[in-house]
Amino acid sequence: MIKTPHISIIVPVYNVELYLATCINSLINQTFSDIEILLVDDGSLDGSGNICDKYASEDSRIRVFHTSNNGVTFARKTGTENAQGEWICFVDSDDTMPLDALSQMLHMVGNCDMLKGDHRKIHNIDASSSQCSIQQDLIQLQSTDFICECLKNWKLRGPWGSLYKRKLFDNSIFDLPRDIVRGEDYIMNVRLGNKAKQIAVTTSIVYNYFDRPGSCMNTFIPTLQYEKQFEKYLVATLDSILNSKEIKEALFYHRYAVIKTLYLTNKKLDTKDTYITELIKNTRHLNLSKEDNIIRHLYKYPRLAKTSLKTLRILHNLKEIIKPS
Repeated sequence: MIKTPHISIIVPVYNVELYLATCINSLINQTFSDIEILLVDDGSLDGSGNICDKYASEDSRIRVFHTSNNGVTFARKTGTENAQGEWICFVDSDDTMPLDALSQMLHMVGNCDMLKGDHRKIHNIDASSSQCSIQQDLIQLQSTDFICECLKNWKLRGPWGSLYKRKLFDNSIFDLPRDIVRGEDYIMNVRLGNKAKQIAVTTSIVYNYFDRPGSCMNTFIPTLQYEKQFEKYLVATLDSILNSKEIKEALFYHRYAVIKTLYLTNKKLDTKDTYITELIKNTRHLNLSKEDNIIRHLYKYPRLAKTSLKTLRILHNLKEIIKPS
């Protein structure tokens, strides 16, 4: 009888030949070795597919699936449908995991259905860490509490540094149109959190996220139209718990963060749009930072905002540039 792996690591792959080997090496050398690695080559046009095949020929724990450019959501779905492990872990093909990450995550997840760890954002390509940080705060949340925190805290929205019980996955988890190109993992995490009974959340760093200039996160330009479309799917995901007072308030934090980002990055944003004006009316009760309160008031005075926003954008961009690695 063939023994099934304990953890299935799913890696969507697309045109990452410069970084892929580093990613795979960090997985095959994990101190916890009862794993399988599913590399889903999503129609790469460079040598990524060949790199996947080479590693699969050298390590029996690796399986490769070649698909025709259907996007990251389809790649994750393909991996999940073919996974055999009790647990699912997603890794982006240009990132890495500290070598003791899986061991630490299994230790922390306990009897929960899901674990969300923290990640280290790396701007310097040589600054990767091979070990997890010392275990930090570890808490357990009920489903609704976790979703509230997701809506308020962007760090909980991505799949990085997470473990999911495979039984949580069904077709609804990946039910999104392909034109949702950013935030698809946010919706996935909310859907999985809604199905989990308990979620472990830790500030321990178990993932190395590389901030690369050409990545989707850095090249995608958000628009008000896109964010409205995205929210439609997010609200539909929250439908069964939308009557919760806590969820409603957390959703305002999500909306405010979206508009703040648009306001700081989009010079042509229509501040008279009904979506924006209604949102501002409903943010007075939120516990916002000083910077956020300034921005909220600027919405009301477009002439003042025109000059002030130039300064705010410069400060925002400077903060992004000088972030420590």
